[in-house]
Amino acid sequence: MEVLLIFLFTLPKYFYSVSDTVTLKVVVMDVFVDKIEGSEAQHVALRVSSPQFSQEKIVVLGPPWFLEDLPRKGDTCEVKGSIFKSEDTELIVARVLYNFRTKNMLELRSLNGFPLWMRREGTSYRERTRVRGEFKRGKPR
Repeated sequence: MEVLLIFLFTLPKYFYSVSDTVTLKVVVMDVFVDKIEGSEAQHVALRVSSPQFSQEKIVVLGPPWFLEDLPRKGDTCEVKGSIFKSEDTELIVARVLYNFRTKNMLELRSLNGFPLWMRREGTSYRERTRVRGEFKRGKPR
């Protein structure tokens, strides 16, 4: 029982749900690194605005060490991800982020929402796709 409680308290306070996915065109208002509650782990997040919603939202990307070529304030991006709602917050957990300024795509999660930075797929996934010529930058899938 103790192991289960420890496991539950170390999980991030957000989850990726394949059934709640959206595609949004957003403008980046701020880029920041935030600590995951109850953990030493950090993630990069974006504060974004869009005509598709009335107030600013937070887009969660992934750990700083995994990310390349982050968007800047004022960049227009397309985000594909999952909306996570809790009592006091609504986040977008990104799977793919396409930056229209740099024309670069950040692929953060697999199609089923599994984080690519996890040991199982992470760097080895990125390197494997580069070697096979599958690591493409451009329009998100």
